[in-house]
Formats: sequence, structure tokens, C-alpha cells
Amino acid sequence: MVRDLLVQPIQNVYIPLKVIDLHLDIRFQYASSVGILSAALVIARRVSLISTSSPAVLLSHNKMRGMCIDLAIGLSPPIAQIIEYWFLAGHRFDILEGLGCYPAIPFSILDICLRWIWLFIIGLTSAYYCVRTLLALRRRQKEIKEVLFAANIDKQLYYRLVAMACVEISCTLPLVTYLVVGARTEYYPWKGFADLHYKFSRIDQYPYALWAAFPGAAQVTQWFQIGCGLVYFLLLGLTRDARSRYAKMLGLSKLFQSLTGDIMPTSTGKKSRRSTNFPWRKRHTAQRPTPHHVSTDLHFNSCPTSITESGLATSDIDHTMESV
Repeated sequence: MVRDLLVQPIQNVYIPLKVIDLHLDIRFQYASSVGILSAALVIARRVSLISTSSPAVLLSHNKMRGMCIDLAIGLSPPIAQIIEYWFLAGHRFDILEGLGCYPAIPFSILDICLRWIWLFIIGLTSAYYCVRTLLALRRRQKEIKEVLFAANIDKQLYYRLVAMACVEISCTLPLVTYLVVGARTEYYPWKGFADLHYKFSRIDQYPYALWAAFPGAAQVTQWFQIGCGLVYFLLLGLTRDARSRYAKMLGLSKLFQSLTGDIMPTSTGKKSRRSTNFPWRKRHTAQRPTPHHVSTDLHFNSCPTSITESGLATSDIDHTMESV
């Protein structure tokens, strides 16, 4: 159905709501931008708590309570965006050639209050936590090492999360400012829901030459999710544990070990280092000869309990050897 619409000239297409496929509902696409920012806020907040807390506080921290707070921060804004989409959309959605379905939300005062203001709030909150993390790293490097050891957190993973927080603070606010201030060309005067939802079932379609000529959120949408995915992969997808899991999934774990001698996770979750079998890495060490005065056959358990010349009982010797 989408393919047939794209080859038609520019016009409004009126389709009953029951005919439109469910996968064309772009509420999830509309909420994905704030969802990504909310997930980044959860990471920034967690890293800030680790950086500014003491080991005793982390050990006594209620994990279930912290998980509930993280879920509330990460899920509440996207769910609110999905609910409020009906109040902001002028019609069902638009179809942009080369991009696909796109939210049909006019730039109005209601859009600023219900949509863009929350992006600013999330961006400012993330920036606050990122600044706290960087200041804590500068002041208390030794204490952070103790905190990471007490909380059983990988040091490399922690610094990767700090780098992600720095990327967020340098990209979120400038991007939102550009979308609100520089990328908007037409303002819709608010006239009420009756005017906004007039012929709500229609689907407007635009060729690539038309919508690409105007800078706006459509161009950013093309690369926003791809850019976020690349940043997450470069920071978290190239760790040693991630590489070992990739090799295990592809069935190359043994080859990976033989070539690199890297640390591989075992079935118990612990890490073990397996040495490679390269011939040039083998150390040829000669066995030391056993002195003639030392007997290699010691049967302490078969000896009766008696006093030796050194003043020790043979039972004491047995107990000592067992402890060794």
C-alpha cells in the first residue's frame, strides 16, 4: 500500500483507520527520540551515583529500589509521548519518499510545551549528572577505584560509560536547540482541536525533492538513530567481554583463544586465561634432579605415633602434611 502511494502525485489520501496497517502507526517512532535520551539519562545518573558515593553507601544500596527508579526514568517519558501524540498530530501521519512514515505534528505552542520542553529538561538533567561525574573524577580518583572494587564494577566499563556521558552532554542540547530554533520554518497558530484534527484520517505524501529542500527534523531522523547505534557500539560493543561473546556465538571461541590467548568467560561466569600452544612460546625447562638424601616415598600415614629425633610426633607430621 505504501508503494502505491509513493508513485502517485502529491495529494491528500483519505483512508479509513481500520484499513491502515498497524505497523504504520508511528507513535513508537515519535517516542523513540525521547526514549533514547531517557536511556542516556539513566546511564548518566547511575555513573554519577557511582562517582559520588562511598563504598559503604553502594553496598547498603537497595538494588530493587534503584532498578524501579531507573525504569521510571527510562519508561515514563516515552509512554507519556505516546499518549500525548493524539493531542499534537494534525493527521494520521505523512509519507516522505526515501524516508517512510513520519509524524505529522505542526510546530505550535502545544508542541513546544508537550514535546520539545521535555527534551530540554532531559538534556539539562543529563548535563548536570555528567558535570558531577567529571568533577568527581578529578577530585577523588583513588576513592573511585575503591568504590568500583566494592561494587564489583569493571574499571574499563566505567570509563566507557563516562565517555558516553561526555558524548551526550556535547550533543543533546545543541541538537535539540537546532531542531527548535534553526530547523523550524513555519509556525502553526493554535485554533483548537477541531481545526487541528480536521480530516484526521488523511495521509499526506511528499517526494524527496520537496522535503529534502527544507532543513528540519526529517534530515536529523535519517541519521539520529544510526548515529546513536554507532556510538553505543563503539563504546560498549568492542570490549573484551563483548568480543569473546561474539566469538562464542560464531563458534570461533577456540580459534580466538589460540590466536590471541585472551580471557574467555567460563561456564561458571568466571574468567580464566588460557595460554596458547605456540611452539615459540613454550619454555623448555630442565627438571631438577632429586637429591639422593631425600626420599621420594614418604608414608607418614602408615607410621605409628612415636616421638622423632626432632621432638615431634608422627601424628603431628601427618596433620602438618594434610594442612599443606
